[in-house]
Amino acid sequence: MPAFRSIALLVLALITSTPAVSQSVRETKRVFQDWQEGCEGSSESNEVCFIFQRLSYQDRPAANIMVGFKQPQAKPMAVINLPLGAVLLPDGLRIKIDKGVDGWAPFRFCDKLGCHVEIEIDDKLFLAMKAGLNGVLAFKDLNGREIEVPLSLRGFTAGLTAIRR
Repeated sequence: MPAFRSIALLVLALITSTPAVSQSVRETKRVFQDWQEGCEGSSESNEVCFIFQRLSYQDRPAANIMVGFKQPQAKPMAVINLPLGAVLLPDGLRIKIDKGVDGWAPFRFCDKLGCHVEIEIDDKLFLAMKAGLNGVLAFKDLNGREIEVPLSLRGFTAGLTAIRR
């Protein structure tokens, strides 16, 4: 899981324009509509690639989502980062897809860069994400109000197909 944790921190660093956390992380030039590719590793043979998207809410940076595979035959994993102090942690995070399928995950940890969710995307949610056009990341703010951050699924399938080895 260390590779995914540092990737999660990279994606958060990309949105906040802070320096990259690791010299081995690079943002590639490959773009799949609303998703971009990033890779991490010391050499091409042990490189882990993923697709990510920076999300906004009310015209401000609000979240990052990164999706990739730990192993070629594994189910996809999503790492989602939200700003520190913006979420009611006990309620976790929901991924709502326009096809009527939802996923849920607890916040795994918070650090100085934000609060992080790691979720294995089950088959039902994965199929909905591949078939859908839009979704939202839903969570409650510190006042208990539900916030829905828009998520585009345009390019999701093409991006995951391209990074899967």
